[in-house]
Amino acid sequence: IEQEYLLRAGYLPQITLPMSAGLGLPEESRAAMRSVGMSEFLVTVRNVETEPIYQLHPLLREFLRARAEQTGTAEEIEGRKRLAARVLAEHEHIEAAASLLIRIRDWDGLNALIAAHADALVRQGRSAILESWIRELPENRLAGDPWLQYWLGVCRFPYAPRETRELFFRAYRHFEATAPVDLHGVLAALNGALEAILHDSNDYRALDPWIEIANRRIRDVREWPSADLEARLTSNLFMAIALRQPNHPDLAFWRTKAQDISQLERDANVRISNDAILAALSAWQGQFAGALRLIGGMRELTTMPDISPFSALKFAQAEAIYHMFTG
Repeated sequence: IEQEYLLRAGYLPQITLPMSAGLGLPEESRAAMRSVGMSEFLVTVRNVETEPIYQLHPLLREFLRARAEQTGTAEEIEGRKRLAARVLAEHEHIEAAASLLIRIRDWDGLNALIAAHADALVRQGRSAILESWIRELPENRLAGDPWLQYWLGVCRFPYAPRETRELFFRAYRHFEATAPVDLHGVLAALNGALEAILHDSNDYRALDPWIEIANRRIRDVREWPSADLEARLTSNLFMAIALRQPNHPDLAFWRTKAQDISQLERDANVRISNDAILAALSAWQGQFAGALRLIGGMRELTTMPDISPFSALKFAQAEAIYHMFTG
């Protein structure tokens, strides 16, 4: 097996034949790799699904990484690491890829990895990992990228909603200033701003400008980036109007939109995003029977196999608000 391939392989926690191809192992050498695996000498083979998975012994990996750090010019060593990181990311070993990108300070690569996987990490309940990646980036990158500001706000929201409010505000201003305007970003930041104020505000007057902006912005949306964003922003806008401007002329319109999502949406995760907000609003307004009915429906939805940790958290938050008011 070629020496350069082995040096690259030392950066991978496990290897499959397609990953080997990505690392540059020629077709004629792959039989040798199978033979090495069969020998079980410093290599363990796990036959999972359709592809065998090769795992190098920790001592062998440590030796190969040490050699990889010493072999070749500085440019060749960095290129070796970049290739390994790319292969890891392409094959869904994103944490190992991020770790390698951080080591070589490949901020473009790390930024791309964050953009590709941020939403999935949040839905899997792995926001702490995402936040740690974002905080590794230089400050000027965070300051200049509204999506990084937005995702950092999402990560921090469960723990520090007041802190995240400013992150969502900054992200919104950046998205609006881009040419052409990033509608997905605008809507996501709007939702984040509303949600942050609703969950931690001593003065709901802060909602007033965001109600006006959201009411104007989302009425004309013909194609939403996702059903989940539509549900959450619609319901958060309805809650903001109901709590802060109960005489608003569009209150009935947004109530109907939110109720339609609750009754017609088939995706359980989207339903929970919507109904958690409606349940919290009902509890705040003293409509405990309605809140309890929504909570009962969400409890059934959370037993479904495809419910994400993010949705389970939304349900738990709504249930906690209900019990806070009812004792």
